[in-house]
Parts: sequence; structure tokens; C-alpha cells
Amino acid sequence: MILITTSHRPTQKMRTLIKDLNRVLPNTIRTNRGKLSMKGVAEKALEYRADRVIIVERYKGSPGGILLYKITSDRLEQIPPQIYLNEVKTQDELGERKSVKGNLTITTPSNPSIEAKKLAAGLSDFLRIPYLEQENQLNSQATMQITPTPRYEAKISFTMPPTVKDVGPILIVKHVSYQGSDNERKNLNKG
Repeated sequence: MILITTSHRPTQKMRTLIKDLNRVLPNTIRTNRGKLSMKGVAEKALEYRADRVIIVERYKGSPGGILLYKITSDRLEQIPPQIYLNEVKTQDELGERKSVKGNLTITTPSNPSIEAKKLAAGLSDFLRIPYLEQENQLNSQATMQITPTPRYEAKISFTMPPTVKDVGPILIVKHVSYQGSDNERKNLNKG
């Protein structure tokens, strides 16, 4: 199980994004952070029997990053990848709310960029869902597509058959870090 929450002082768009992520990611539960410390978030996750946590961070009033954690005893340990966002489109902005019921598969186009492939593999490992290096849905109910973009590192979007229309959220990834640097996190929280 994965607990999804926000950093302190979330904006409405951050709250909407965690609701969207809860709708499309399997085995997730969301909670409002309130004034919980990181230790409090770990304890809340343990209450829900979650072993992983996703925290949506704020940057200049918008969702600025997605940080992944695993729970070790009663504390959170940040693990890669750390995803820094340029832009987010929520399901509300796309015009409809959809929940994924059933299987989700991570896909990339044939011959993906090294960055897209590494991001897909990292998310597949964290979310514990299969990754296919081609746009082939097999028997999945939905896909998380990671595609390279000309200007940014990647675009993460969610689709559900029979159409290939994005159901949201859509995340434009500015940068992905595999270091877990505290300095990157401090820079993200400025503003």
C-alpha cells in the first residue's frame, strides 16, 4: 500500500493532484498532511499498513515535485527517482474524472530515451507495476505513458482503453534526480 500526501501548506491544485493520483495509481490511499511532521507521516502510513509514501511538493504555489519514500521502522527514507515538475494538468482541467479499476502498466514508446527508460524503470520498481518498453497494453486496464519531450525530460500521462485519450493527470517532468540530495529539496521548497 502507498500513502499519498502533500508537503505543508498545500495549494488547491496540489490537493487535486493527490486526488487524481489516488484515482489512477493502484494500491494507494491519500490523506491530508495537516501539521504532521515527517515522522507523523510515517506513523500515519503505518496506521494504513502502507510501506511506501508519495509526497507532492510545492514550488511557487504549484505542484513542483513528487518525492518517493519507503518506510524503515518508524521513519521515512527518501528513494529515487525524485521527480521535479514543470507543469501539471489535473483531471478537472482535462474535463473528466476517471478512476482506474484493475491493472495499470507503465509504457514508453519504442526506442525510448535513456532518461524516459530510467524513469519508467524507477517508477515501475516503486509502484510495483509492470513496465513495457513499447506501447503495448497487453491485458492492462490502463497505462501510465512516459514519453520524451523536446523541451523537457519527459511527459507522464494516463490513458484507458479503448481510446488513447489522456484521462489525467498529465505531468510535464522538468528534471529527474536519482541522488536524493537535500539541497535539491531545499531549492524546491523556496518560493
